[in-house]
Amino acid sequence: MDSSNVEKVVAKEIELHQQLKNLDCIGFDMDMTIVRYHNVELQLLVNQCMSKTLAPKFPHLANDKLELEICHRGIILDLDTGYILKLGSNKRVLKAFFGSQAVDKKTILETYESQPIPENRPLHSFNGSSTSRFFALISYFDIPAASLWVHHIDHLVKQGVTVTRPLMLEFLQALIDTFNIHFTDFYKGEYYEEFRKNPGKFVIKATEKCKNWLRELKNNGTKVLLITNSKSEYTDLLMKYCYGEDFQDLFDLVVADAKKPDFFKKDRPFYDLESYFPKVVNQIQVDEVVFNKKTVYNHGNVKTLMDQVRKSKGKSETDLISFCYVGDHLIGDVSVPKQFSKWMTIAIVEEIEDPNEIVVLKKKTNYKDGNRYEWGSFFHFHEHDSQQVPIETYWSSIVRENADIMLGSVETLAEYFHQDKFDKQSLQPCAVIYQNDSDF
Repeated sequence: MDSSNVEKVVAKEIELHQQLKNLDCIGFDMDMTIVRYHNVELQLLVNQCMSKTLAPKFPHLANDKLELEICHRGIILDLDTGYILKLGSNKRVLKAFFGSQAVDKKTILETYESQPIPENRPLHSFNGSSTSRFFALISYFDIPAASLWVHHIDHLVKQGVTVTRPLMLEFLQALIDTFNIHFTDFYKGEYYEEFRKNPGKFVIKATEKCKNWLRELKNNGTKVLLITNSKSEYTDLLMKYCYGEDFQDLFDLVVADAKKPDFFKKDRPFYDLESYFPKVVNQIQVDEVVFNKKTVYNHGNVKTLMDQVRKSKGKSETDLISFCYVGDHLIGDVSVPKQFSKWMTIAIVEEIEDPNEIVVLKKKTNYKDGNRYEWGSFFHFHEHDSQQVPIETYWSSIVRENADIMLGSVETLAEYFHQDKFDKQSLQPCAVIYQNDSDF
């Protein structure tokens, strides 16, 4: 990186850092953001729950063994071919597997005709429509489905069954139905039962550094919000374990079952949960939210929330307010808040290999392999034994185009918040500042 580009990065970092220090409000996702998971234990549990539920209809998946190497965040299921895909930034297929077998480059070219995937960005998730061809596995909760998908394909091939769209559509619907069985009702299903028995097996307690930073933000007048898609009972369980019985004191507002990304796009009303734990007994629709009320809200929308922030700050409808959302889901937490609400967004991406030093991602990096040898880096694709320049992945481009800053954890963000020196030689502290410069 030449000196002029270094100066650009440092200047941009200083600008964003000042913006971060002077926010009117900041919102945090819970899962994989404010609450960090032991991801391997989580994926093993999800796989165990799903394989048991699928076994009566798909007995070959009983006691299925999770293959972590195939569980790469951001891979795409193709219902027409049964392939699982890794895409480049232009949505061209970079790599594919059919079951446990890699698909050769010639077949990839013939199947996809060297054309981008014909779906609007971002790729949508399956909604029950038989017209949807592609399904993205974006979160750590989703990706164990990739292992089940691979093993199901291998079984069909072994049995001499031709893989067809109706078969894969049926299997995908079974995966989704199974997922809903375990994640819809806090009092049913093995997943929540295991968390109730031993939350420490699956999540990591927050550090005092992180708690103190949240207190500092709130004491300095920034509205600190917890906005999660998780159920209120699950939110209560994890937050009390990770942040203590008084976790609500760290936030001005807690919203559960927010139904992101619709939270940022639609006008769904807020509901005040009069009794949210141990079980939701009653909920009352409200026209506005109240900060620092010892309650949890369900659903809601960003407009009502921002109106209340303005009111609390004594600002009019025409006054600008500064807001930021921090989360790990590259659609619901990063892309949609940026595109629809114009929020400053911070992506928490655990795939950053070393969260203790800044990484300025360059298209000319010599990086070849990532944590998952089957798929390579989350950020770049590089053919083995190839001298070609690595290709940026689709999800890396989603982050680059929508996230102002990318870090590996909220704890790293707390350190970054307090940084007041920007060393243009080492580019500390740890954050990824994307530039739209052709040299990056």
